[in-house]
Amino acid sequence: MFLRVFFYIFLFFCGKNGALEEEKPFFYEHLFIKPISPKNLLASFRFNTSSDFECFNKVPYSFSGDLEGFFPGFSRLPRSLRYIMEETHTYEVHLRMTRGKWSYKRWGMQPDRGESAGGTGIELWAYIEGDTEEKVWKRWNQLTNGFSGIFSSSIGFMDSTRTIIPVLSFGKEKRNAERYELGGRGYLLYGALPQETICTENLTPFLKLLPCKGRAGISTLLDSHRVFDAEWYSIFLDVIHFCDKDKKGMSSLVQGVDMVLNIERASRRDEFSIPKSKPLSEISCDKTRNHIKEDLCFPLDNSSNIEWSLSKLFGRPIQRSCSLDFALSEVVTVAHPYERVISPTPSTILVEENVIFSKYMISEPFLDITMASQTSDVQFNATSAPLFVERFLTRKNQINVIISNPHSKEFQIIYLEVFPWFMKPFIHTLNGRILSSNVRYPLNFEDIYFRPSIDRKRGSYFELRMHIPSNSTIEIVWEFEKMLLRYAEYPPDPNRGVSIAPSILTVFNAGDDINKIDPIAVIRTTSLLLTLLTPDFSMPYNVIVLTSSIIAMLFGSMFNLLTRRFVSLEEAKKMKIMRLNVFVFNLKAMLKKMFS
Repeated sequence: MFLRVFFYIFLFFCGKNGALEEEKPFFYEHLFIKPISPKNLLASFRFNTSSDFECFNKVPYSFSGDLEGFFPGFSRLPRSLRYIMEETHTYEVHLRMTRGKWSYKRWGMQPDRGESAGGTGIELWAYIEGDTEEKVWKRWNQLTNGFSGIFSSSIGFMDSTRTIIPVLSFGKEKRNAERYELGGRGYLLYGALPQETICTENLTPFLKLLPCKGRAGISTLLDSHRVFDAEWYSIFLDVIHFCDKDKKGMSSLVQGVDMVLNIERASRRDEFSIPKSKPLSEISCDKTRNHIKEDLCFPLDNSSNIEWSLSKLFGRPIQRSCSLDFALSEVVTVAHPYERVISPTPSTILVEENVIFSKYMISEPFLDITMASQTSDVQFNATSAPLFVERFLTRKNQINVIISNPHSKEFQIIYLEVFPWFMKPFIHTLNGRILSSNVRYPLNFEDIYFRPSIDRKRGSYFELRMHIPSNSTIEIVWEFEKMLLRYAEYPPDPNRGVSIAPSILTVFNAGDDINKIDPIAVIRTTSLLLTLLTPDFSMPYNVIVLTSSIIAMLFGSMFNLLTRRFVSLEEAKKMKIMRLNVFVFNLKAMLKKMFS
């Protein structure tokens, strides 16, 4: 207590003498829209709440457990997040909530080189301070339980069986940890829930963390019916704060939503609340192909660019600006070919490689941007992905991973694979091959990190570092074994199967030092569906019903024998007359008492 009081007195005199600079917060939001196919749009929402400040004397967390005392900019974070990060000694946290399948061949590379997107389900990784792994795991459980309450999700199930401490992956976050000056007293943990469903109850608390709570600015476009009707969507949250050696600090909360919208389906939602197919008269049919019926046809994929507007895509225009004292002007940027006509007139126009970037400042309420339709053969070239990855299961309990490099340059990759405890990989069966025109060459793994699983305590994972030559394809194969689960350990809907977390591919240039340089791309595969041997879950209920029926029959028979008397028919008639006489006698006695 004395140390804490002394610390606040020290801050008071430092501020009085002008040794500390004032906190410089700002809030910035941006919406970027670009076509990725004639019928699809990519909408990227970004919300950045940051604060630059001058750090105080650095002291460890254990001094007072108050982040706001050491990082003044941390006070700009929402109180719920700030409290959890203070209690768990978390310096950096990243949350991803994703649903759908991103097509790298059709849509190109994901936004932000794949760093802001996650795999199917929920992913969470954080850098937590702690001297020992035991202490860090305890704080990790507190962090996941706290985030589970904030975002109304199952993040609290990310226990030791679904969480790992990676060695090679997430190097960028580990380099950020060097600025925390912890002296190696921290760990980066990563957990995933691939079977988690993202819905409205996850989006609502996400919007509540924004300064305008989703009531103003571009966040008014984030309607749950529109977001979750997208072909692919990803919701992410990044919290980073640190002090460098020059005592310059930064606290940053970055929130974002990326979604791939189908223009036709999103535009028809206002006309038809229930999805309906288009009339045959409005469909361009391929008349060169035979049809089974007259009312059926094969539609043509024409190159016409469909008309769209913000009010059609999101159900409403941008209501008004998010007016805050520390907020910068909101910007909406639309990328489109030079042939497309956009209205109203943008505030700024930038031209880059036959692509126009029209920028709008949200200065007036009810801003609605409209893009006219245009029939054109000019296609918007999306940023090509450096690699293409496919992962699938075989009947022989094998997993095959095929990585293709269509470019004329070599890449260095780090491959991360995470398994649940009941899926045990055989690392001695791990094999890599380079496929080239009917010839297969062995692939050498430069580094292999493997941690075996412990039944019901922790899962297994391995990391591979390798080089993939130019214009080549590599194949990685390994075998695994499925363990038997107890009756209560099966997930909901076990007959469907169990989802296996997507693998993570971190891509570097061939000569890059992975410990010093950020990756050029982060690619995630789709999740796998693993079928398990499931028991007859109705059998216990059948046994209960059968046993109860037998007991009821036996009890009923015994009860009848104990309570009933079996007599002949003549005796039964005499007993009826006797009972009647007894009833009359009792009735006379009762009447005498009443009138005597």
